Amino acid sequence: MVLRLECPPLEREDVHGLQWDRVPVEWKEIMNRRRQMLHQMCKDLNETTNTDTPIIVSKHDITDRVIVDDLHRVIVCAIPKAASRSWRKLMLQLNGQLNTSVVYKDMPYTETKIYERRLDSYTDFGIHTRVNSHIKIMTVRHPLVRLVSAYKEQYFLMPRVRKYIRRREGETRKITFTDFLYYLVGHRNIHWDPFNKLCSPCKLRYDFVAYFETIEDDTKNIIALLGADDLIKLSPSHRSSKLSSDDEARKYYAGIDKQLLKRLKELYWIEEKYFGYNMSLFG
Repeated sequence: MVLRLECPPLEREDVHGLQWDRVPVEWKEIMNRRRQMLHQMCKDLNETTNTDTPIIVSKHDITDRVIVDDLHRVIVCAIPKAASRSWRKLMLQLNGQLNTSVVYKDMPYTETKIYERRLDSYTDFGIHTRVNSHIKIMTVRHPLVRLVSAYKEQYFLMPRVRKYIRRREGETRKITFTDFLYYLVGHRNIHWDPFNKLCSPCKLRYDFVAYFETIEDDTKNIIALLGADDLIKLSPSHRSSKLSSDDEARKYYAGIDKQLLKRLKELYWIEEKYFGYNMSLFG
């Protein structure tokens, strides 16, 4: 048997019964390019698997970021600070756990996660069945912009950064963005880990890659493919805020040490090489 290393267009090999006639041709082409790019990444990393064979994966290969909706046969890896909250709530709405009037309210994650079903909560057999029958979606975002969002919102991380500063400088003071960046390059955390550490892309073979920068179109079209656009009405919170977030990020990275920026580029090299994120954009 010849190992097929190319990644054919998803529409041609659709086993999910998706409604392709309901989405623009241009968007299909974008999705196929992103999928091919993901496949090329796995090939270059020597992690390519035979696309003619079923996906083989166990719960040890999966993080708790991967969630499941069995009703519509959807799996999503929701990366923190890449529209993860919106996708998590959307998944709850898809499976009927939250209704339209509730799902887009500013509900804390602690209140929504009790309704979620994580892929790693199933047996290995249950995981195998789902990854080979459900469509799989992964979200990504420019890593440097994602870091600004993490710095602004993740206050619970600040005690750890303060301890880091105290060990390094012998004092406690206000935590700057530079402090945060120095801390994160030496400490792993789901809120800033590269996407390939969170989503196991080469093992799960994602069908769709949704960019935060195009999240409105990507979400709208994926919902249409599922035939759920009558069920779900997207709120303005799904709309891309790329321009404003890019402008804000430039302010945060102004004056950041070049060596520190180099370390960040080394950390997120996959996002730059395979997903087109310019790591020199902000410094």
